[in-house]
Amino acid sequence: VIVMQDLDHIEIESMYAASDAGGAYLDEIGQTDLMQMNHRQWMTFIETVIREFETTRNKLTVEIPF
Repeated sequence: VIVMQDLDHIEIESMYAASDAGGAYLDEIGQTDLMQMNHRQWMTFIETVIREFETTRNKLTVEIPF
């Protein structure tokens, strides 16, 4: 079991964005039972979640140049 500790607002917002993207993918393929997903669907789901987390985190941590 992973226990998340001391999350900052950037990590929390990134998690929300990632879960929204993962949910949108599941809606797109019409699947809600993760156990019923085939390998390709599972890998696409995981990639979608990870990429959205990273993208959102990167957007929120970019320093403003002034």
